[in-house]
Amino acid sequence: MPRHPVNPDIDLLDGRFYAADPHTAFRWMRENAPVYFDEKNQVWGITRHAHVQEVAKSPQLFCNGQGMRPDSPPLPSMINMDGARHKRRRNLVNSGFTPRRVADQEAKVRQVCVDLIERVASRGSCEFVMEVAAHLPMIMIGDMLGVAPEDREALLRWSDDLILGTSATATPEAAEGAAKAFAEYAAYNREVVRDRRARPPQQDLMSVLVHAEIEGEGLDDEALL
Repeated sequence: MPRHPVNPDIDLLDGRFYAADPHTAFRWMRENAPVYFDEKNQVWGITRHAHVQEVAKSPQLFCNGQGMRPDSPPLPSMINMDGARHKRRRNLVNSGFTPRRVADQEAKVRQVCVDLIERVASRGSCEFVMEVAAHLPMIMIGDMLGVAPEDREALLRWSDDLILGTSATATPEAAEGAAKAFAEYAAYNREVVRDRRARPPQQDLMSVLVHAEIEGEGLDDEALL
């Protein structure tokens, strides 16, 4: 293990570290220990762009397949894949994020922002996170995933419960809530996938991914989930 200065204020697995102002700590790391070892959590922090690029492009040395966090097992997600397996999955997903598809969303994002602000503007004040900020990604992501407007609140609840229940400090009750949320979303997702498979390609992302193929190979139900 390399010898370098240790900063007791750095905890790379603590959400409170990032919720405060981590940039002062990041600057200290870049200047004093650009490849920083967080001894408490047994993880490395890579703080310079060139080093991040080197890590990202060297899967034979730095793998994703063991998971994205040392305190959680790997999930069958693209972020936990390496090499050709990752590239194939990424190329399939990229079919839903072409420059044209992304640009086509701009007018909708603007209109959703206007609608959310107008909904609270007449009151003169609001709880911004829960009444405005949380709804914008929920609406946009929900639409991409084929979530019906009347089910958006459920999507937000599933998302919140999963985040609470999979953190390093999750209580047993929160972990149980996360498992319940995942099961409910998985059931919902299966119905959406079944619907999209039965119909010609639509404009939402889930439909694009259901029908995407590379060399005759597409995404199975587990990968879509």
